Amino acid sequence: MNKIIIIAIILLLLISSAVGFYFFVYKKNDEEEIEEETQGETGGETQGETGGETGGETGGETGGETGGETGGETGGETGGETGGETGGETGGETGGETGGETGGETGGETGGETGGEEESQGYTMPTPINIITSYDSSTTEPVSIADSELPDLSKDVTYHFEITQTNKNGRQSVIHKTYGGEVSLTVEPWGGMIFYWGSSGNNYQPYYEYESLCPFVINKKYTITIIRNNATKTFKTYIDGKKTNEKVFETEWLIPKKSNFSLKIGEGYLENFQGKLENIKIYDSVLTEQQVLFLHEDVVEGFDNSLTDYYYQL
Repeated sequence: MNKIIIIAIILLLLISSAVGFYFFVYKKNDEEEIEEETQGETGGETQGETGGETGGETGGETGGETGGETGGETGGETGGETGGETGGETGGETGGETGGETGGETGGETGGETGGEEESQGYTMPTPINIITSYDSSTTEPVSIADSELPDLSKDVTYHFEITQTNKNGRQSVIHKTYGGEVSLTVEPWGGMIFYWGSSGNNYQPYYEYESLCPFVINKKYTITIIRNNATKTFKTYIDGKKTNEKVFETEWLIPKKSNFSLKIGEGYLENFQGKLENIKIYDSVLTEQQVLFLHEDVVEGFDNSLTDYYYQL
């Protein structure tokens, strides 16, 4: 009897242990499944969000590049047509205005620089004899240029300079080589300028003179051009853009003879010139009226293109 009870107790203990073990394992498995489900849901959400963001960025970049290329081509064609029409109209108006202003400025500058060369019938200037540019009796000594450095000044010639006389004491030499040869240019106290030349080739007769009325005001600058044309036996004088004198020597004409004397600026066979001589240019040719006016246009304010001869008035 006691043995049976003991065996029953042992069996109950074994059964209880088996049942307990079973529930322990079953519960653990349930918890693991629940945890896996929770992790699955959480991971799904997390991965979904993370993947969404990552995928969004990656897709954005990839899509951006792909879309950029595709959109660029499509937009290029569409925008090209639309922009062509719109840009054509807008650009036409804008370009017209801008081009007009820019072209005006550019054309003005370019035309100003090149126009002198292109106007070959009137404004192309020959090269002057590059000997001296200025003389001031208050600061410099008269200038002397050797004959060997000069062209033949007994031929056609144009003398151009700016003159400012500081006093009228006596007869004064402006430019001198020889009054019986190529040139001797003087200013006179009575208000005249005389161009002497001759056929002796020296400072004696025979010689002739060409007079221009030049009533210079003391300390006032004037622009002067004097031309001798041997072929037509003609002299011309321009003062400040105006032709003030012209004379044709029909019978009283001497063929200028070349000398070996030096060319003097500011001195000669008379008193030295008192004042300033500036922008001195000597051309071994006869300048046209247009070329003379071009020289005067550079230095005279209020330039007048009129070529009408007149008695020079102060």
